[in-house]
Amino acid sequence: MLAAIVAPAQAPTVFHGNVQSHIYHRQSCRFFDCRACTSVCKSREEAEKSGFRPCKVCKP
Repeated sequence: MLAAIVAPAQAPTVFHGNVQSHIYHRQSCRFFDCRACTSVCKSREEAEKSGFRPCKVCKP
């Protein structure tokens, strides 16, 4: 009997936006958990539509 190979579920991609600088960061960025990073976006498009620009360190 053949067993089906199931790919592990991918962790949802989340970006944090800094409400003071208007920069968003990926989860691996050292600035992801800063005090001002209180805006949570589910995609780059959502972050940019909300007025954030990509971080120049993590380049999301």
